[in-house]
Amino acid sequence: MGRVIDVCAALALCAFGLAASASAQQMTGADGQRTITVSGQGYVNAVPDMAEISVGVSGQAINARDAFGIVNNTMQAVLGRLADLGIEPRDIQTRDLRVQPEYAREPSATREIIGYTARNTAVVRVRNIALLGDVIDAAIGAEANEFFGIQFSLQDLEPLEDQARVEAVMQAHSKARVYAEAAGVTLGTVLSIREGGTAAQRPNQFALARSAEAIATGEVGVSAGVTVVYAIE
Repeated sequence: MGRVIDVCAALALCAFGLAASASAQQMTGADGQRTITVSGQGYVNAVPDMAEISVGVSGQAINARDAFGIVNNTMQAVLGRLADLGIEPRDIQTRDLRVQPEYAREPSATREIIGYTARNTAVVRVRNIALLGDVIDAAIGAEANEFFGIQFSLQDLEPLEDQARVEAVMQAHSKARVYAEAAGVTLGTVLSIREGGTAAQRPNQFALARSAEAIATGEVGVSAGVTVVYAIE
């Protein structure tokens, strides 16, 4: 009986040793390589060189056709003014075009229709920021009566994205050096780099102003993130 207990104890110790060995191998990787993994973020800001404004026209009439005719004629005048300033057709896109009935304020079983409201909204891309004030003035002068703010951006993000990527890798390397020194190990070669993606942070929309001097463009930012795995010795 004592011999059976001894055999069971030996088998248990053997199993424990195998489990510990497997655990240690997992901590150091399948090939025994020790590593350190760090992340880095890069941020780059720039003055925007493009803006988008939403310009709309709304009008009312007794019937739907007349209401639509009013806003269509006014929007044509707005677009004509913008064309005179050099805004190209490719930079103007209709975003909302609708006609809806207006009902009498007094409640009734039949919900009497007393007229129609039509609306035409377009997004205008201004590639020359210096013209932004003139574009706004022209739209207002042509009787556009709805505006929805300004969105600033950059025409070419790629150079800033590349710069942000470089900043992200440099930050990751700096962090890896600090960790390696604190841990008393030597930082080795880069084993892998995984990009976390890039993103453009646009400033909040600014209220429209008729004076170009009253428009503050601020800056737009681009960010990039990476995860880098280093070998350590």
